[in-house]
Amino acid sequence: MVRQLVSIVLILAAGALVLLAIRSFGSKPGSVAEGTGQTVPSQQPKDVFEFERAQARKTTLAGRLGEDDGFMAAIFFGGDILGSLEVCGCPKNPLGGVARRQGYIRLFAERYPDVPFLHVDTGYFFSDRVDPMTGDLAEDVVVGNEWVVRAYEHMKLDVVNLSYHDLPQLARCFQSKEFRRHVAETPVVKRFLSANVRSRGAAYANPQPYMIRELRGGRLNGRALRVGFIGVTEAGNYRGREFVVSDPLVAVRSLVPRVRARADLVVVLAYLSPERIESLARENPEVDVI
Repeated sequence: MVRQLVSIVLILAAGALVLLAIRSFGSKPGSVAEGTGQTVPSQQPKDVFEFERAQARKTTLAGRLGEDDGFMAAIFFGGDILGSLEVCGCPKNPLGGVARRQGYIRLFAERYPDVPFLHVDTGYFFSDRVDPMTGDLAEDVVVGNEWVVRAYEHMKLDVVNLSYHDLPQLARCFQSKEFRRHVAETPVVKRFLSANVRSRGAAYANPQPYMIRELRGGRLNGRALRVGFIGVTEAGNYRGREFVVSDPLVAVRSLVPRVRARADLVVVLAYLSPERIESLARENPEVDVI
């Protein structure tokens, strides 16, 4: 009899625990205030993206930009916007966007007004999406790419490297008559860069093989910092007849001595695979940044 009573008590206790667990598991977020019956909203973030945004709101501008270690100059690198000025379109925590990129640079300039900086693009800033009916760039792509040129002019980019994705639109921009128009309206095209992309004939302009940009003022204390940029790309899937894409490693190797002699810092903007970038670094120890 005693054993039966003990068993009944254990079963009832286990049932109560299970019921409590079910009620706890099934309850909605938020706690119930005693005596009021009102639900208090949960203060916990619903997902990792909300958590990141909450943390960002608590971070000061100085915290977002990092500690000031006494640096004298800065170079901002961007790229792969694929002909779009908007964010990536992800429903949560979207990335990219020219406005966000420019806003970050503006905040940097406000935070460090005495630090000179350069703003460069590593490539794939044009879209190369083709209309399957014509085999040429889609009409909306051409229009969007033109807006990218205008945006880059407004943003005053210092150097813009060309990738193989950019060449179909470049064939339009660098056709002799169009190139003259762009130089007059959006002179950023004169800062398009590539050491291994050359036009096949006189009907198209050539991008600069390298560029020397000079930084002065602020923390440089009257000195000039000369930064040499060399740009290269893989041939990728480019099959156009307007340009020829030569070996990027050979192009860099031939230019490094000339650029090194004129610059304090040599930077290669390389739209290449990781394997080729590794080869580039091994073959060119005189290069400072890739």
